[in-house]
Amino acid sequence: MYKILVISLAFICSFVIFKIMN
Repeated sequence: MYKILVISLAFICSFVIFKIMN
């Protein structure tokens, strides 16, 4: 359960950083 949450948060964070970089 927690693993899915952590992976989702990491994916969202990396996506936001990717959007900011571009």
